[in-house]
This record gives sequence, structure tokens and C-alpha cells, in this order.
Amino acid sequence: MITEIGLENFKSFSAQYLRLAPLTLLAGMNGMGKSTLLQALLLLRQSWQQKMLPDALGLNGELIAIGTGKDARYESADSDEILFSLTHSTGAQMTWRFTARTSEDWLRGAGFEGQIRDNEEPLFIQGHFHYLNAERVGPRVSYPVSDYRVRRLGEIGVHGEFAAHFLEVFGTNLVSEQMRHPSTVSTGQATLPGTQPFTLFDQVEAWLGEISPGTRLYRHLLQGVDQVQLGWGSDVAGFKSSEYRSTNVGFGLSYILPVLVALLSASPNHLILIENPEAHLHPRGQRLIGDLIARCASSGTQVIIETHSDHVLNGIRLAVVEGQIASDDVQIHYVERGASGDAPYSVVHSPILYPDGRLSDWPEGFFDEWEKSLRLLLKPREGGQGGGT
Repeated sequence: MITEIGLENFKSFSAQYLRLAPLTLLAGMNGMGKSTLLQALLLLRQSWQQKMLPDALGLNGELIAIGTGKDARYESADSDEILFSLTHSTGAQMTWRFTARTSEDWLRGAGFEGQIRDNEEPLFIQGHFHYLNAERVGPRVSYPVSDYRVRRLGEIGVHGEFAAHFLEVFGTNLVSEQMRHPSTVSTGQATLPGTQPFTLFDQVEAWLGEISPGTRLYRHLLQGVDQVQLGWGSDVAGFKSSEYRSTNVGFGLSYILPVLVALLSASPNHLILIENPEAHLHPRGQRLIGDLIARCASSGTQVIIETHSDHVLNGIRLAVVEGQIASDDVQIHYVERGASGDAPYSVVHSPILYPDGRLSDWPEGFFDEWEKSLRLLLKPREGGQGGGT
């Protein structure tokens, strides 16, 4: 796993070195620099895929589009050099230096120290990496097929567009024990006739049913048109509904499907980056996703998430309390804006998560809006009635 990432003169970061854990949660208000940490990893992977490392850094591609050197370089930097460094759990270190020429859409390599070990570092291994953008594919009549992306690269697409095809191809693969839904582990019963209870498809459906009780999922490969069709239904209190099109089901299920596929299909030595896994989910579903993310990280996969949800955070905290993941295996970084003179930059606070679920400190602005709103609601008002709930 990656145990530390270092950034110098990159976007909103002047110089920052941060610990990464099996599960790392990035939080903060909009525009503070959370995404920049993910973007650094995405740029390195994208440039590796484009066979540019270490001679150059490709700023624009399928994973991410930064723009030009001006967009990548910290605006108040004292030099034109941008630095990225990674430390691996094996102790190996890699440091890349690039020259940011503001008019160019790629950065020239200015030095590399270390060695990229393709068979050890999941950031540079095909089939061991998932990245899900916050802008995921919503309900569609059908979803695209890509044998190259799915079968060859083991990807579900940055928008989750190939998640349905991934389920079609790998739906019978077994899910690791740590991530199996508690109901299937306790009963040992298959959720679909003729299938095993611990397959990827069954487990995706089981967790969907936890987020939206009674949900059933159907998939149909449309031969000859390179599309997969998803159907949705429900089975509640013995009443089994008809199968519905995805376009007749809410955004929440479509948005969470690729998140479930990425997490449940992962195995040790995978790296998963997810932006806003909570999008379009009810608070209960957000908490459950936090729990599943913790289970995934405890099974040997490294997961880095960016979130605005205190429910996701609380799901992770509860997973620590319940012994699903060790507190030391969770790292929280809260990013906010600082300034030195006229130069704004990102500042990171990293509260410690204790085994009892408490945090060492609670920085101002860190998931405290509920408490602030409650104080305002309880504040006595002139001429108002007190004692209400």
C-alpha cells in the first residue's frame, strides 16, 4: 500500500506530506483542495498508462484533465518545479520532479528517484485499480459494453459506465469473506435460484437490498448491440414486483451500483479512489456505505474516499467500534484554506480516530454543521415559545 504522499508546488499545495492508511477519508468544504490529493495519484497513473513516466507528466487524459502547466503549478511557487512522492509499505520510495511550463499541457520530467515496481504498486498495475468520479452515470435504458476496458483492464470506468458489463462478466466471482453481507453469511442462503450466495452479483444485490430494502437486480446482455440492460424490482413482505427499467428507478441506486461493484470486486493489493460515495443516498444508506468501505479496507484493499457526509464518517467510526477495522488503519484528513501574505494555500488537519470511535479533535468546519444548526434552533427567540422539540 501507499503509506505517504508528498506534494510540492502542486495546485493549492505549497508543500505537504500526508500519511495514507488502508482507509483514508478526505473531508473539507468545497474548493479547499481535497480533490487535489486524488488528482496527484490520478496524474501519475494516467502518465504511466500513457508511457510518459518519468520523462513527462500527462496533464490531460481519460482519468483526469488538469489543463496546462499554469493550472497544475501552485500560483505562488518560488520555482517552476512540481514534486510528487510516494512511500510504499515495503519501504520503497519514489519521487518525481517536473518542470511546469505554464503554456504546455504536459510537464517535462526534471528528475526521478526510486523504482516503479509494476508487480507491487497497485497504482501501476492493470486490473488492480478503480477510480470513480463524483459525476457517475445515472439511470439509463442500457449501458455500454467494452471487452477491452472490462475483460482486459478490469475497469468499470471513471463514471461507472461499465459497471453493468463488469457484473455480466465477473458476476459469478466470489466476494471475500470480510465483505459479505451479514444476512448471507448468517443464513448461507442464495439470494437467486441456481446461484451461490457469495458471488459478486449476489452480494451487490444483498447490499442494494440493505440500502433500499427488498431491492432486486436483473441484468440482460443485449446480443448484437454491445449493451447491457439493467432491471430493478422489489420483494417486500412476500410481494414480488415486476421488473422495471432503470429509468423508472431513482438516481440513488444507479449512483451507488458502481461503488458497490468496485468495493465488492476488490481483492488484496487493489487501490480504489472514490469521490462522494454518498451521492443521492438516504442517510441510512450513507452510513452503510461507510461500513462497507471499512470492511473493504480491512480485507487488504487500500481505499481513499473524498466525502461531504458525516453519515459515511459515522459508518466508518461504528465499523471501528464493532471491530470491522482497526482504528490505526483509518486516516482522516480535513482540508481547509490558509493564507501567507497574499498567497492562499491548502492546510490539512488530521484528527486521530480512537478504538472507541472518538476523534482526538474536531476542527472548526469538520462535519459540525448539524451541531451548529441545532444550537441555532434551540436558541431562545424574542417573543417565541420555549420548550418545544
